[in-house]
Amino acid sequence: MLNETNLTTDQNKVIDRLYNYDETLLVANMGAGKTVCTLTAVKELLADGVITRVLVVAPVKVCQSVWPQEVADWSHLTGLEVADASGSNEKKRRSALDSSAPIVCINFENLAWLFRTYGAKGMFDALVVDELTKLKNSGGTAFKALRPRLKDFKWRLGMTGTPVSENWQGLFGQMLIVDQGKRLGTRKDGYLRRYFYATDYNEYNWALYGWAAKAIAEKINDVVYTMPDYRHELPPLNIKPVKLPLPGVLEKHYETLLKTMAVDVDGGEVAADTAAVLSGKLMQCANGFLYPPTDPEGRREAPIILSDYKIDRCEVAVDNLLSAGERVVICYWFDADLERLENLYPGCKYSKANEAKFKRGGLDVLLLHPMSAGHGLNLAAGGCKMIWVGPCWSRDLFEQTIARLWRRGQKFAVDVLVLMGSDTIDELIAARVEDKAEYEALFKQHIGGGR
Repeated sequence: MLNETNLTTDQNKVIDRLYNYDETLLVANMGAGKTVCTLTAVKELLADGVITRVLVVAPVKVCQSVWPQEVADWSHLTGLEVADASGSNEKKRRSALDSSAPIVCINFENLAWLFRTYGAKGMFDALVVDELTKLKNSGGTAFKALRPRLKDFKWRLGMTGTPVSENWQGLFGQMLIVDQGKRLGTRKDGYLRRYFYATDYNEYNWALYGWAAKAIAEKINDVVYTMPDYRHELPPLNIKPVKLPLPGVLEKHYETLLKTMAVDVDGGEVAADTAAVLSGKLMQCANGFLYPPTDPEGRREAPIILSDYKIDRCEVAVDNLLSAGERVVICYWFDADLERLENLYPGCKYSKANEAKFKRGGLDVLLLHPMSAGHGLNLAAGGCKMIWVGPCWSRDLFEQTIARLWRRGQKFAVDVLVLMGSDTIDELIAARVEDKAEYEALFKQHIGGGR
């Protein structure tokens, strides 16, 4: 068990900030220690009677593993009880909420149930949102459930590593949770018209004015606290795109689908009626398969396999790594890829049991979906090699998933292979994710560091 003497000077500065300010947007890279800092500050706030009970909103895995485990790992947090009200078991959720625990964790999906079931009882006067970017969509169900209750919380903290991972529009919803609209306003259309200009007639897409980044930063600078970046202390991270030529027949199918939005394959015609659907179909085709149309009752036949070229290349890479004594995480997006990977590596799909086996060396391959791995997992003890069977649109998910290996506790250089079909949408996705990194750089340019 660790103790408070292991906290760094930077972490103690964070604790002081959280104790002395009622509103904070805490920006911290993965593994920087934001959870232990928050718990330490919360314990002091509770002891001094500044707050009485804290609601922590986080992804399910983070609720169930990270927050309770942090209390167990640090001796100065002994006695601080964290109750888990996440997941599908309503009896368990009610038990946690009805307990005397001063900290209760709940997942985003259960927020609507919480406020619908318990109404305005004033159960909590402090709020922590772990992974605040989950609430960047001000039209989402979780956001709409939480917004009317914000006035109940006299102390609010939002935590994220990537406040502008996708674009600057999403900053509006995050700031509204933290400060109830004091700095960027309470209406998103007003925020957009003030700092952005529409790039299409219907005003579906917006671009930031050249002067706006600095102006937004000046508005929110006092509420944002950025923890110093510790990643220079980590072993090297090597991300290598591996471009693979499409086999002849697959290339013809891809080009036909791209040009005509439809293609005839063994399972019949597969068509896309919108650009968004076409994007998904092109991603499937670049991975060597297509999902057939659903029947009138919404059922779908098995995927139409066109080529295993990516799976075969993944197998070669895995064989080389295993022969060198390495263990490897394989990231997939589509179930059709998972099915083929499971044929090669049966019993390796992510589960809590397989996570434990991988970390202690009892499992050489772990099949992981980014949506299951984005937050709360620490796989650094298991290995340092990762393969993506295709890129993913979300930079946040991409970086968060890699951070399961590249984090404090990792002793070796982390190598990440991203398999991409040459001259396909894969390259566009990779370029788009790279472009999104500019948003984060711009944000950090205008927002001061930890202070």
